[in-house]
Amino acid sequence: MNQFEKIIKDYSYINFINDDKWVEDGLDLLSDKEYKKAAKKFKELIASQPFHHTGYIGLSFVYYEINEKEKAVLFMKKALELARNFLKDNSISMIFIEEIEVYLQCMINNETIYPWERLC
Repeated sequence: MNQFEKIIKDYSYINFINDDKWVEDGLDLLSDKEYKKAAKKFKELIASQPFHHTGYIGLSFVYYEINEKEKAVLFMKKALELARNFLKDNSISMIFIEEIEVYLQCMINNETIYPWERLC
């Protein structure tokens, strides 16, 4: 079982939710340096919407902040893969895909990032 499947299994009690509120809560916790709570929020979001990129991006930011760079890159790559699937029906902007690519490159290069505010 990979890390993505483990999250979905561990949080299987979660049903589909409105991700906007969970993203806001997760980012607030992240900015308050409440890393465990932020990680839990984003993992719940992933379990709720395993084929949507948002939870993976948020969790990637958490891992990056706590210096778990390999996990951060892994989850950002997963987010990018999932986001690209939304291009098939034009339900995501190419600009957003490019932003994810920039975040990923910043993580790989160990640069400072600013989650969902501005790029590195």
